[in-house]
Amino acid sequence: MAIKIVAEPLLIQGEPYYLVVAIDALSCDELPIEYLAGIPATWLVDDGLCRRLVYCNTDYALCERNLYPASEFNQILGLIAGAGHRLAAINDRCPKKQQTQKLHRTFALDKTRCREFII
Repeated sequence: MAIKIVAEPLLIQGEPYYLVVAIDALSCDELPIEYLAGIPATWLVDDGLCRRLVYCNTDYALCERNLYPASEFNQILGLIAGAGHRLAAINDRCPKKQQTQKLHRTFALDKTRCREFII
């Protein structure tokens, strides 16, 4: 499974922002221990109030229904992409019979038109 982030690009007082509409990713219970023990790592947390993508067990998170300046949003996407590529590398070392889906996807971002980010 890939990390999927749906965001609405907005222009507020002439400045570009992204409103995060939806996040779809694996929770920490669904990820390999090897991945969670290292850096970078990211996983989905849903506490009933907010769904957020946590980065390396820090306060750096991407939350649904939150507004982010474009520069901060792109920086967070870059961090998440690094974590996603690390998970793909870990999964590539797993035996083929245990691997049900290939998680590695290229990180492509068209900042002018893209609204769905798949990592």
